[in-house]
Amino acid sequence: MKKKIISLFVVLTFCISVVFCACGGAGNKSGKDDIPLTSEEILEIKKAYCDIMYNGRKTAVADEIIEIFSYYGNYDGAIVVTVDGKTGISSYRSNRFTAMGYEFVGTPKSLFKVYKDGEMKSLDEACENGWLKEEDIKAVHEIYAEEYAVYYKDASATEDYEKIRVQFNEQIGAASSDCDVFYTSLGSYASTEVLSLESEDFWRNSHSATCKAGEATFNLSGMTELRAYRDGVLHTVESAYENGWLTAQDIEKALALHKAMYPYVYISREEAPSADEKTKEKMAREYYEKSLKLNYENVKASQVQADAFYGEYSGASVYHFTTPLASVTACVTCILGGVVFGFGSPMQVLEVYKDGSFLSLEAAYRTGWLSVSDLRALQSLYYLR
Repeated sequence: MKKKIISLFVVLTFCISVVFCACGGAGNKSGKDDIPLTSEEILEIKKAYCDIMYNGRKTAVADEIIEIFSYYGNYDGAIVVTVDGKTGISSYRSNRFTAMGYEFVGTPKSLFKVYKDGEMKSLDEACENGWLKEEDIKAVHEIYAEEYAVYYKDASATEDYEKIRVQFNEQIGAASSDCDVFYTSLGSYASTEVLSLESEDFWRNSHSATCKAGEATFNLSGMTELRAYRDGVLHTVESAYENGWLTAQDIEKALALHKAMYPYVYISREEAPSADEKTKEKMAREYYEKSLKLNYENVKASQVQADAFYGEYSGASVYHFTTPLASVTACVTCILGGVVFGFGSPMQVLEVYKDGSFLSLEAAYRTGWLSVSDLRALQSLYYLR
C-alpha cells in the first residue's frame, strides 16, 4: 500500500512539473531562445533587409554592405535585431519610441527589425501580427536598457546627477541646462570628489584649459573638463585647492587616472599617431572599393581621400575620410558609452577598419570592435587635431 502511495505521489509530481514547464515556468513567460544566430541566419537577415532597402537590387552583396549591430533574441522563431548599412546608424537621445508600454531611447525605431520564416517586419508589425508578445518586448527592452544604460538616467546616474548636470551646463554656457552630462569619478579625497565631465553640447565644451595647483600646472584640452564636487556644489579644481579641500598630491592622483582614460589630451600633435601618404592612399582606395562603391554609385575613387589617421585600438584602425558625401555643414552629436563625439556633418566622418572591412564609428562600437576605453582614447586624439 505504501509503495502505491509513493508511486502515485511521484506520478503526480511529474505531471505537475510537465504542466509547469509547458506554461513557461514562473517569471519566464517569454518564448526567448538564447541560442546565438547561425551564419546562415545572419546572411538571411542581411538579404531580407537589403531587399527592403534596395528593392532587391543589391541582395547579392548584402553580406558586404549590411551589418547586424545587436541581437535581442529568438522568440518562438521571431528573431529581433537592429540592422543597417555598415556605414550607417546614428543614436541620439532624441530618438524615442514606445513598444507595448516599454520606452526605447537612443536607437532609431526604423532599425529594429524582426525576421521569421523568410519574412522581415518592423517591430510594430511583428507585435500586431502576433510574432511578439508583451513578455517578449519586455525581454528585448531589458537587454537593450542594459546595453545602452547611458540613455537611461535611472540606470547610470547617482543621486547627485541632476545637481551636477544643471551646474555643469550653466558653467560651460551650454545651450540648455537639460543637455546630458556624462561624468566619471577620478577619486574621492576627504569630502571632495574629482570628476571628469563632458556635455552633449560638445561645441561649447571643446576647449583648452590650464589647471593650476600651487607650483604645478596641468594642461588639458579636448572634450572633458575637471571639477571638484563637494556638498552638492561643483567647484573648479583650482578653487578646491585654494580652499584646502584638495592637495597637490590629490590632484596629481586624479590627473593620473584622467591621463590613463584620455591619453592623447596630454601629448603634443607631433607625438600623435600618424600614417604615411602611401598608407593613406591605400586606405582611401580600399574604403572606396569596399564601402562607397557598393553603396553610392555616383562617387568616384578620385573623390575619396584619407586625410587623417587616428590610431589603432584593439586591432582596429581609425581614419578620417573626405568624400563628396561629407559636404553638408550640420552639427551632429554622437554619444557612445558616455563618450561624446561632435561632427560637422551628418555623415559619419570617422571610419574604422579591421580584417578587411570598414564600419562607421558607432557600428564599430556596437559590434565590439571598439570598447569604451578605446573610444575615450580616440576622442582625446580626435580633439587634439
